[in-house]
Amino acid sequence: MGWMTHPGAVSVRNKLRGLGIFGPIARTLWGSGYEKAFHAALIGAVRPEDQIWDVGANVGFYTALFAERAGEKGKVYAFEPSPKMFELLNDATVSLSNCVLIPKALGEQSGVAIFEQSGVTSRIISESRSDTIEVTVVSGDELVASGETPLPNVIKIDIEGFELEAVRGLSQVLSRPSLRFVGIEVHFGILNERGLNKAPAEIERRLNEAGLQTRWTDSSHIVAERF
Repeated sequence: MGWMTHPGAVSVRNKLRGLGIFGPIARTLWGSGYEKAFHAALIGAVRPEDQIWDVGANVGFYTALFAERAGEKGKVYAFEPSPKMFELLNDATVSLSNCVLIPKALGEQSGVAIFEQSGVTSRIISESRSDTIEVTVVSGDELVASGETPLPNVIKIDIEGFELEAVRGLSQVLSRPSLRFVGIEVHFGILNERGLNKAPAEIERRLNEAGLQTRWTDSSHIVAERF
């Protein structure tokens, strides 16, 4: 069964069409070819029975595909703090028994953060406004230590400029031999706006120090593998 005909993917596609945003997302992911190498590396890393973290699951494009690849003995933990996107994510994955949805953001440490929702994208910001909300933040290391989630074999991170904090909160997880692959979209523009222009270099350094070999599949996506 192909990804775009998978039951979860069909549900995602129909939901996004209803919102008028399926076309732009599909063109971004596949039409331009921009993310194809990252997509291929990420999906190719998933094996049957894997434990996968989809950090910044949004409406579930990758969640459904991971679920198919991991099979019924695998498990996908989909992190999405946006209430609006979480509802769509839930609708898209309700028929997938190997998905666990977590309405939290990953960060450096546990707490709360100010969250901005704009169309199909959303992100953590520094200042509260009338149209923002508070969301729960937890570190990946704390999740594993508490037993809330098992150690992952594959991690995908796409969280609109908050990726450095997520990586900092994964220092223990990244060093574990069972983690084979990490794929991250690095949002250079947002990081620069936040005054974190050195964040991409720190992300790469932390991945390498954890024993992972890194490479950039394009100008915005880094993958790290343990061989």
